[in-house]
Amino acid sequence: MRTITEHEINVGPTDVIVSTTDLKGVITYANDVFVKISGYTQAELIGKPHNILRHPHMPKAVFKYFWTELLAGRSLYAFVKNRAKNGDFYWVKVYAMPIMKNGQIEKLISYRQQINNYAKNVANNLYATLVEYEKTHSVDESLNVFVNFLTSRNLSYNDFIDRLSLQKNVRSLEAMNINYEKFYNNHLIHKVHVQNSKRELKPEDADSCDFGKWIKRVQHAPYTKHSSWKKMIKTHEQYHIQLNNFIDKRSKDIPQKELDSILSAVEFSTHEIFKNLQNTIDNFE
Repeated sequence: MRTITEHEINVGPTDVIVSTTDLKGVITYANDVFVKISGYTQAELIGKPHNILRHPHMPKAVFKYFWTELLAGRSLYAFVKNRAKNGDFYWVKVYAMPIMKNGQIEKLISYRQQINNYAKNVANNLYATLVEYEKTHSVDESLNVFVNFLTSRNLSYNDFIDRLSLQKNVRSLEAMNINYEKFYNNHLIHKVHVQNSKRELKPEDADSCDFGKWIKRVQHAPYTKHSSWKKMIKTHEQYHIQLNNFIDKRSKDIPQKELDSILSAVEFSTHEIFKNLQNTIDNFE
């Protein structure tokens, strides 16, 4: 077995590793950054299978998925842990794509760059699970586990990569269908409507809210058990109490300074509502 170490090679923010392979994965081009980080010379890389860089911590199923996509003519992003010549390792975000000629795939090109620590940790944990699974199961069975991990979260592998690139949780995406921006903008508009209305307003004008109706519809969803969801509910209730307070005080000819103070509290509540909602989306497991 080839040597592996616990030492990580740093891939810098401006480093771009570039290589091309034929359809069997044999390296046909390697740029200088590839040579520097991998520790191999050009002569040692060209003509060799790309899997000389394969780290034993990488699941076979993931590579099978990559090759299936690429040979079907589809480009993809990926997170890969590679092994350098001396056994050190480095993580990269890969963008790989087929190069076509006369309607056929002529070669494959890959661009690899630095990834963030959040993505590295999540990918590492997932891959470790698959590597362990592959000790007693076939690659195809492992691939099914991998695909099920993605489909159960309504994700393609590219979605998975995009999510981690933004340092967002991927363990359960049921909450990701929430139309966050719509609700946030509705609250901003609602507050301005109440603030600028020239007619006499009633409490129901402050209480009416599409977001509140949606909260009732999803009150039994699993993500509503998250602590941030409960904080969001309390803050949303406070938001409407403050709006009602504004309506009441304005009808009594209260000084503008006091009214402005109430509106500032409304704005703060709006921010807190959607900060907690975002926390729920990002951290619900």
